[in-house]
Amino acid sequence: MALLRESRTTPPDGFRYTQFETQSRFMAETLGELADLVITHRTYKGLTPIDKPTVELEIQRQICEGMFPHICQPEPGENYQPLVDRSRSLNADQIVEFTGAAFRFIGSGGAIVDKEESERRAAICRGCPYNRPSVCVCTPLHKLLDAMVPNERREPGLAICGICGCSLLAKVLLPMSTIRAEAASTRLPAHCWMKSDGQEKTT
Repeated sequence: MALLRESRTTPPDGFRYTQFETQSRFMAETLGELADLVITHRTYKGLTPIDKPTVELEIQRQICEGMFPHICQPEPGENYQPLVDRSRSLNADQIVEFTGAAFRFIGSGGAIVDKEESERRAAICRGCPYNRPSVCVCTPLHKLLDAMVPNERREPGLAICGICGCSLLAKVLLPMSTIRAEAASTRLPAHCWMKSDGQEKTT
């Protein structure tokens, strides 16, 4: 894990934090202001910890997980290897390209996971800071979604994964057998559902 080299300087993506348990996202002008927002939210939701030094530490660790190495520095004894966050440079064509295998699988009539499993995965993605709703998803992706993903299987609150570059609406439907190789070769957040098979059933 790592911390900001200069906690008073705004990092490239701003001071942001996602509370995994509640899928809530927060932004502020400073680290201290962001910590206050998170503490208020956690207090209301009955979550811990709520002491400011610990909350500021957790915010910095989340920011640095996928940040440029020169912005952050490893904590003592840590080997800091940040995740590759593609969301800063993704365009619509790249998103379609990265999601192509998923669309081809769904379009060919391949068996997708059952509703309970896709809902479990979607809940994890909604609480993940790499679910990037701010990415511009343009006409090509919407057309593919309309053609391939059934309306009743579209999980709310999902956009683009900043790590794999895929449309999460399609990705959460795929059986692990189709994405196991990708999951094994990609550095993923510790909480990512692709790191384990779960108890999936296909339909």
